[in-house]
Order: sequence, then structure tokens, then C-alpha cells
Amino acid sequence: MLNECLTNMGMVPLCLFIAVLMHYSLLCSFTWMAIEALHLYLLIVKVFNTYIRCYMAKLSAIGWGVPAAVVGVAFAVKSEPDLFYGFKHIRMDNSTSSLCWITEPMYFYGMNLTYFAIVFLFNNGILLTVSFRICQMRRYGKKSGMTLPWKEACTVLGLTCLLGTTWGIAFLSYPHPMLGLSQCCPGIYQLHLCLSDI
Repeated sequence: MLNECLTNMGMVPLCLFIAVLMHYSLLCSFTWMAIEALHLYLLIVKVFNTYIRCYMAKLSAIGWGVPAAVVGVAFAVKSEPDLFYGFKHIRMDNSTSSLCWITEPMYFYGMNLTYFAIVFLFNNGILLTVSFRICQMRRYGKKSGMTLPWKEACTVLGLTCLLGTTWGIAFLSYPHPMLGLSQCCPGIYQLHLCLSDI
């Protein structure tokens, strides 16, 4: 992993930058998943009267600004940002690995897991609402005989992945929740969103 290689260099400012960038990217991924859920709700459930002026600008401000504000809390609360970010030593089985990540456990749980839990609950609520609407469409579509049950099941399965429900595994990864997920190129989700608009 690139993070581990750069951690072994022992450069504190570089490690601080990597940890902040990773934290920001992770929170951006969660925020854009919530925005995608909101967009899905507007498209499928609240179909009419959904025009919002400067819609993309507002979504971009939320998608990139809210995580920046959350990460900025670390710099506003303490004068020394390396109290929150820095070298994190993780013991796994017989070896110890070092990463540039969040070092303060209360900040980690307070910011990451709380933020993720809110997004996770919001997205699952949207997923249930949209799934219910898809089942309603299937019931109305039976008259024309055009819908197939496996199509709706595949649609809901795809929405489950799109809305980040699979990230719920982070709650099960005790004692280091979300640490492994943060290493998995969090920018891939933003790339998917950009390419889906083309």
C-alpha cells in the first residue's frame, strides 16, 4: 500500500497531509452516496415539481463542502492538528503495521462512525422507499405483462450497492471499523458518479 510505504519514510508533514486527504476523501464518498440517494428519491418517488435552481452547484457545494467542514473541525478545535492525525500503529496477528490516519479514538468514532451512521440510515430509508415504489410499479405493470420479477430484484440489488448499503460491513469490523475501507481508493465512487453523467 502506498500509505504504508510513505509512513515508513517517517516524514510527519507528509503523513499529516495523507491522513487529512484520506479522511476528507472517505467523508466525500459518504456524502456523495447520500446525495445520490436524494437524487434517486427525487427521480423515482417525488417525480413532479422537482426543479431546483442551480441544482448541480448546490449538490457540489454540499458534496465537497460538508466533508471539508468536518475535517476542518480538527484544525479549529486544536491548535496542533497532529493530535488528531498522524502515525497510527495497528497490530494484526503477529505483525504491526503503520499508517497515516486518525490517531485520536474519540475523534475517529465521533466524526467517522457518526457521519457514516447518519448517511447509512438515510440511504437505507431511501432504498426502502424506492424499493416499495418499484414493487408498486410492478403491480401496475402486471396488467400489461411487461415486468419480470428478476428485473426488479436486479434493480434493487444494484441500488443496494449504489447507495452504499454494503458499506454497513464497517460496523462489523471491530476493533478497527472503517480502517480497511478507507484504504480502498475512496475516490472510485466519485469517478463512478462523474462517468455516469456522461
